[in-house]
Amino acid sequence: MRNLIGAIVALAGLLALTEVGLRIARLTNPVAAKSPDTICPLATPSAVTGWELQPAARETIDTDAGVRVDFRTNSLGLRGAEIVVPKPSGVYRILCLGDEALLAPALPEEATFPHQLQTRLQGTTRYAIEVHNAGLPHGCPETARLHLQHRLLSLQPDLVILQVHAGNIAADQAQRRWLVRNRQGQALVCAHPELRSPPQALPVSDWRREFALFDWAWSQAGRSWTQDQPQPASQRAQPSETELKQMLEPIAPLAALCQSVSAAFVVYLTPVSERESRQELAAGLTIHAAIFQWVSQRQMAIVDGGSALRSPGDFLQSPSGWSAAGQSQLAERLALQIVQNLRGPWSSPYLSPAVIPANHSQPARQAATSSTPPGPAR
Repeated sequence: MRNLIGAIVALAGLLALTEVGLRIARLTNPVAAKSPDTICPLATPSAVTGWELQPAARETIDTDAGVRVDFRTNSLGLRGAEIVVPKPSGVYRILCLGDEALLAPALPEEATFPHQLQTRLQGTTRYAIEVHNAGLPHGCPETARLHLQHRLLSLQPDLVILQVHAGNIAADQAQRRWLVRNRQGQALVCAHPELRSPPQALPVSDWRREFALFDWAWSQAGRSWTQDQPQPASQRAQPSETELKQMLEPIAPLAALCQSVSAAFVVYLTPVSERESRQELAAGLTIHAAIFQWVSQRQMAIVDGGSALRSPGDFLQSPSGWSAAGQSQLAERLALQIVQNLRGPWSSPYLSPAVIPANHSQPARQAATSSTPPGPAR
């Protein structure tokens, strides 16, 4: 009996020492201290989009460049200031949908792509231009569609921009198993598995945050599980055609959703915001071309942002994400194409009050006067 008690005490002591050691490792290694689920600041599991940002929150980020960035969200969980609802008269409102490359947590708000786009478009018109950052952690076209459908239509957008790149295939595959579908196969929500747990159960993230030993064991189990799974698209030389098609399919319903509320819709095809090997870069260029062709064939407006960054590697931060210069170049490219090809408050003449339906806010939707969408732009 004494031997059994001694063994139990020794085991408990060993576990306690291991816990202390892992906690010390957390403190001495800031990267290890972060949960693997932390894709970007304020990221949290979502019952609708897989991942989302905590609403009405704020966090100060110490970047690798030694700059402190104030990362804030509004009551809708979008990065930036609060948005006026209903939309005021005389406002042209743009929503940018995308992933963490769009969120750009390592950059101040004024350096991000949406803010840069707003600055450039504002210089072309007397109307008030608003461009809002609706990026999602680990976002992809499917979660972007769900985000717009369930939470963003009340913002009354005049234009919706979907940022797409080859890396979205991996995000789509990672979250596809979380989709809840109707009988017709259409995705209704993308519910993070932590939010499907019984109410009385403590979420796994809480256990991982409180106990370093549990966090380590969970990480090891996750590595063991993923070793038996197919490699994500971002780690293969060439993703399958099926995976590419699955990532692209939600774009058409997203365009139809925009049309139903008389909002213009543009796909912005951008380079991947991570450093890649030569093999990955070659595969990415092939996927990039395939995405452009797929969207163009379906008569949807698309702008190729690849030419905006002639040497994408020169516009990347470490470890990932576009630099402020890269964000600016991408915004400049899209602003030019929008002004040249899309009817809006930068057009002359724009809209006459006589043709604006009574139920439309000023300025009326692009669809009220434009019969054809802008074509693809290389």
